[in-house]
Amino acid sequence: MPHAIDLIATGSSERPVATTLVLPAGDGPCPLVVIAHGFKGFKDWGFFPDLSERCAAAGWAALRINFSHNGTGLGADSETFSRLDLFEQDRMSYRLLDLLAAVRAARDHEPRIDDRLALFGHSLGGAAVILAMKSLAASAVVTLASVDTVRFPKEHEALLRREGRLLIPNARTGQMMPVGIAALRDLEAHADEYDLDAAARLHGKPWLVIHGSADPTVPVRAAHRLSGLASATSELLVIDGADHVMDCKHPFAGPSAAYESMWAGVADFLAKSF
Repeated sequence: MPHAIDLIATGSSERPVATTLVLPAGDGPCPLVVIAHGFKGFKDWGFFPDLSERCAAAGWAALRINFSHNGTGLGADSETFSRLDLFEQDRMSYRLLDLLAAVRAARDHEPRIDDRLALFGHSLGGAAVILAMKSLAASAVVTLASVDTVRFPKEHEALLRREGRLLIPNARTGQMMPVGIAALRDLEAHADEYDLDAAARLHGKPWLVIHGSADPTVPVRAAHRLSGLASATSELLVIDGADHVMDCKHPFAGPSAAYESMWAGVADFLAKSF
């Protein structure tokens, strides 16, 4: 049976990166699938634990992570946005450093994990894994409901410059979640490195782009654009009628039809890629 281990890596600004590593049964070598949450997400949201278990049942170690500045706490607060002060400091460079730290911690802990690596990113986590492909030498990438740019909308950029922060409502918790000026300055400082168009064209590895046709958060045209940028290496899976989270919620109440379709695509793709 697969078994789970909680590990803490040291991430950006020396902050902890909470991770859960789910290992497959047996004692042979196995590849690693890293699962990266999106904006206002966390590693144990909704279907992420189930996705980890399914990966492990297929023979792949699965590592789901909390980015160090995602706003959740540790332990009993790991699903609660109790650290909005950290959330306000978050930026793309932190996420990329956290991914590197988490993968290093998993490999240091578990010698069975070999060099094969796949990255799975949801929403803003999709952008993070696209940008991390090169530094992590990943074998393949899966993006689910990914954004196709990391730039702020013009009205948000203007507000950040004027006020130093903007507040984004979290419909599930009722909180107003602050985005700080540091995120914008980080994007400006790394404009060339964070060019998703260039990264999509150049990474050259197998890439599965998944999106729901009825996504109200990130329109499905983003998936068509991303897939088109890497048409020689990408596969596009549009799930008819599905929303931004494959019609699932938190807490997870079981798989939806859209989620099952997503998993079937992921399982087939990773089996081929590994």
